[in-house]
Amino acid sequence: MPFEKEDYDVLQERYEHILKKLDYIECDIGWFDIIDDVLKEALNIAFEEEEDLQIVQIKEKFGGLRVYYEADIEDEDRRRRLDDLIYRAESLSYKTCEVCGEEGKPRKGGWIKTLCNDHNTR
Repeated sequence: MPFEKEDYDVLQERYEHILKKLDYIECDIGWFDIIDDVLKEALNIAFEEEEDLQIVQIKEKFGGLRVYYEADIEDEDRRRRLDDLIYRAESLSYKTCEVCGEEGKPRKGGWIKTLCNDHNTR
């Protein structure tokens, strides 16, 4: 089930400071919790020094979550923490069904998609 406008609006309300450049999310709703967690932690990192951070794209690619950002973060440690946070979320998505959020794995079939056994129709 794809991200609907209502789902996007929930995240937009929670994280409006870092989602000003994001118009939509290109994946299914099963990754909502992963996306919510990564945005919450990214916002915390950005506000440690009130630095400019904007999430510019969230999508599925090759069966995994991708989160792209623009940031004016000069501190190397904080930039590394942000990159590590995004990497962990992307890694978790390869174990989480994109449709329902239960345990899943990448499935081939024309387009790679991470799915649980119940949603795997390939």
